[in-house]
Amino acid sequence: MAAAPLTVVTANDGGAASPTEQRPMAVFAQSEQQSINSAMNRVTLWFHDPNLESEFRDVYYGNLGRYKIGALIQTIFAAVITLENLPKSGDANFSNQRLVAVMWGMFALSALLLLIVLLIFSGKLRPYIHYIMLLFCFASGSTLTIAHLVPAGATTHPSTMGIIIFGILTVIRPPYYAAIWYLFIVGVCYLGWYQQFKVKEWTMRVIAQRFLELAFISLIALAALFDNERFFRKQFASRKTLELEEKRMAAEEVRAADLLHNVLPREIVRKIKEAHVLCVDT
Repeated sequence: MAAAPLTVVTANDGGAASPTEQRPMAVFAQSEQQSINSAMNRVTLWFHDPNLESEFRDVYYGNLGRYKIGALIQTIFAAVITLENLPKSGDANFSNQRLVAVMWGMFALSALLLLIVLLIFSGKLRPYIHYIMLLFCFASGSTLTIAHLVPAGATTHPSTMGIIIFGILTVIRPPYYAAIWYLFIVGVCYLGWYQQFKVKEWTMRVIAQRFLELAFISLIALAALFDNERFFRKQFASRKTLELEEKRMAAEEVRAADLLHNVLPREIVRKIKEAHVLCVDT
């Protein structure tokens, strides 16, 4: 049953009671307190209140600094690998080596483009960062997969691709639900581009093994992201609880002052407040 608004009667300067006014003291703080403490998913700690969930996401994303750092690292890393894979005249697999270098170069270019966009429009991109990352994951998943499959042999493992996936996720630390989408897109790219760039030495068992290797690395990254987000959600809930407790205490102080005005003249109430402040200061 909802609490009724608190009715407060204030007095004028002469001590006579003025008309009553309605003040829903502490009702807002009390309802918000309940929303924070009880309206959270026990496993994911998601806030059922959409306003609180939206506020948390704004705090969690911040100024997208982690995304900028991640894009910068990807750009440098991919550029170095591109230079290492540049084909040399006389190479037996010149065309394949050139394709690998082009794919790494395109990955570096997409990371650089992401970095530039984040640096210029970071303040406006926060509501759309998830969709931008989906596009980036499609581009990077495609280029990394092709660069991995073209020179692959019987003993080739997706170690470099796995390191990049794990490194990107742990650096930018996206919400884990978003990371699930990113990994899903990369997995689809891996299986899809394999139909075009099949490795002759790979049997169906080997293909499944390579895919499971990437899936295992992805699950480790997801577990780390899940734990990290739960920690941040607990911190956010504690901070909001403290803020609301301060609001409640301030509302109680106003309520106490109003109750004093009901029975005492305003001048006497003022002297009581001054004496209380003096006592606290000393």
